[in-house]
Amino acid sequence: MNKKQFVTYILSFYGKNQMYANFFKKPVTTKRVEGALARLLSDKNREFCGDSFDREMVRDIMLSDEGVKNTEHTVGV
Repeated sequence: MNKKQFVTYILSFYGKNQMYANFFKKPVTTKRVEGALARLLSDKNREFCGDSFDREMVRDIMLSDEGVKNTEHTVGV
C-alpha cells in the first residue's frame, strides 16, 4: 500500500461520518492524517507496512495531539 492509499484507508475509519470519527474532538482531515503519518515515518528505525498497526499508530499520534494520554500504543511509553 502506498502512502496515498494509506491516508484513504485511515480516513475510512476516522474521517467524517465514519465508524470511529467520534474518537476525536476535531475532524480527521487528509492534512491531519498526512501530518501524523509524516511524524510516524520520521522514525527511521521503523518500517512502514501500511497495516492496521500503522493505522493505530497514526490514530494515537492524532489523539495525542488532542491531549489524550495513554492511548493503546503509548501506555507505558
